[in-house]
Amino acid sequence: MLKILLVCAFVSIIVDTATAAPEDRGHAWFEGAAILLAVAVVSLVGAGSDYKKEIQFVKNAQISEKDNTIFVKRRGAEEEINFNFL
Repeated sequence: MLKILLVCAFVSIIVDTATAAPEDRGHAWFEGAAILLAVAVVSLVGAGSDYKKEIQFVKNAQISEKDNTIFVKRRGAEEEINFNFL
């Protein structure tokens, strides 16, 4: 979807600049630039959200990994075993 918006933004800039009257060419690119700005904001917010989710996932996996460890006594010696891999 964002790729389509990027293409539309560049097409809008090109078409608006090419078809604008000479006195309006200085600001004919504003609509296309606004689309590019919106795409940038959406991309950055999405990337930030994904990053936070990844950090939380790693923390949860580490907590889960720690909870899956038990200590057993074998042949008189204590051993630490992760019971996910038994």
